[in-house]
Amino acid sequence: MDLTTTKAPVLSGILMLALLMLASACTEKGTPALQQQTERQATAYFQTFSQRTDWEKLLSFYRDDVQFTDTNMRYRAKSIGGFKAFYNWPDPGFEKMSPDQAHLELESLVANDSIAVGRGHFNPFYWHGKLQEWDDASFTIWLYFDQQGKIYKQYDFITYPVELLTGESWE
Repeated sequence: MDLTTTKAPVLSGILMLALLMLASACTEKGTPALQQQTERQATAYFQTFSQRTDWEKLLSFYRDDVQFTDTNMRYRAKSIGGFKAFYNWPDPGFEKMSPDQAHLELESLVANDSIAVGRGHFNPFYWHGKLQEWDDASFTIWLYFDQQGKIYKQYDFITYPVELLTGESWE
């Protein structure tokens, strides 16, 4: 049984339902000004993430007590230190295909007064000399913003290749 194809439709359906619920909440909750602030912050965040060149700028979006969860890796952090250890942009093992390549493509962004959900995919890259390119390099990232526009909670739903999750090839 191929685990990558059996779980994907279920997770995709759950994520789409959650996005629809968030979209409907946008019309009922919060003020337009707060919604615009959240959308601006999230857009700036994903632009910074896409460029993947300015680690300090990316970190500036977060509070020191950020609660971070990567659902597929089952990793949780309760501070910026744990987040830094997980994302670890300074690791020299990461290399884009070309310096001007976008690391990710944001395909949709939905926001209300304090939550933004971005969905898209990662572009191929090298990790410690090995090309990382998989069929479904999709992501859905939930960002929770405080009133100062800082991220205090984040959930990553990233479709990692099975080899990365288990260390085994399923071919």
